[in-house]
Amino acid sequence: LAMRGSALAQALAFIPFPSRPIPARLVSRRDRFIVEVLFDGAAEPVRAHCVNPGRMEAFVRPGARVYVVESDNPARKCKYTWELLELEDPDRGDEPILCGTNTQ
Repeated sequence: LAMRGSALAQALAFIPFPSRPIPARLVSRRDRFIVEVLFDGAAEPVRAHCVNPGRMEAFVRPGARVYVVESDNPARKCKYTWELLELEDPDRGDEPILCGTNTQ
C-alpha cells in the first residue's frame, strides 16, 4: 500500500492480539514488569504483566485508559498483559491516540 504525505500519518495500524483487548484504568506500576489495573465496574485491581521494562514516565499516569489481553496460560504469574494505552492529544480534540506498550 503506497501512501503519500499526510495520508501516512492518518493510516491505521492493525496489531494482532491473541484475544480481544479489555479496557481498564491504570492504578499503578508496581515495578518494571507489573502494573495494577482496574476493570470497569470492578471493586479490586488486578495485576498485569508489563512487557516494556523501560521507565515510560510520560505514559504511566494513574487513571489512564489502558487495554490488557487475557492469557490462558496457567503457568503465568499474571493472567493479563498490558498491551495498549490511550493518550489524549489536545491537537486531536476528543480522539485519543492508542500507543502500544508491548515492546516484543
